[in-house]
Amino acid sequence: MSSSNLLESFEKNTTTHGVGTIALSTGRFKKIFWICFTFAATAVLIFNLYRQIQKYFDYSVSVGISIQHANDIDFPAITLCNINPVKKSQFQRNYQTTTSAPVLPKETFLKAELLTEILSNSSKRFGYTLNDLVLNCTFAGSNCDPKYFFQFYNPIHGNCFVFNSGWQVASLKSHRTGRRYGLMMTLNINQDEYVSDAGDTAGIRLVVHIGLQAPFPEDQGILVSPGHLTSISLKKIVVERRGQPYSKCVDSSDANMDNVYKEIFPETRYSQGV
Repeated sequence: MSSSNLLESFEKNTTTHGVGTIALSTGRFKKIFWICFTFAATAVLIFNLYRQIQKYFDYSVSVGISIQHANDIDFPAITLCNINPVKKSQFQRNYQTTTSAPVLPKETFLKAELLTEILSNSSKRFGYTLNDLVLNCTFAGSNCDPKYFFQFYNPIHGNCFVFNSGWQVASLKSHRTGRRYGLMMTLNINQDEYVSDAGDTAGIRLVVHIGLQAPFPEDQGILVSPGHLTSISLKKIVVERRGQPYSKCVDSSDANMDNVYKEIFPETRYSQGV
């Protein structure tokens, strides 16, 4: 059987749409019409297949929202920082050991020394203590245990304190809603200890964040003004994002956090003093 006979037999017996119609149609106009129609339909098919394959590899993400009810929930961490990083009396006590008259006025002298002392390792002793800042504290109606406070030094705000950080002891749980079952504090900013010209505000920098998370009070949180009652209510929203290939998000638990700068600047070195 010749190749032309095989082709003719295929055209007449194939179940492919369009090809059989082209073979069976009579007249040049009908054949041209069915050829054009078949090629057009094939082009549309190829285009739709390309669109579907492209859509698949785009890894589009849909948003699903669910509301969960729990008997208890992890209470967040609360970071407190006095806007004034150092106490004026500590500076005065430190520099009143000389018997000679000061070359500069007292306030100018304190202002000049502030920047150098606040950057030194000894600056922690010039800042506020937990007893200076927190006069009274209750959680769920019980007095706060000092072990739930974690102290760290911030270069902008000095000594800061984190309640329920989760770094030293397990995080506290909240079982009921309402002010009586939350955290209540009476704070003292010791405004008479503020160093003049060190800042134009007075109060407490307060950051609410997740436990085991490093706070950045200079960029986050709110300013709590003195002489006022401040109430904060919270609603927990958890957002989970898909990683590769749906997005460029990475799981922070798998990230190397030993020295985050080293990945960008390989020659980075740092030291730690106790």
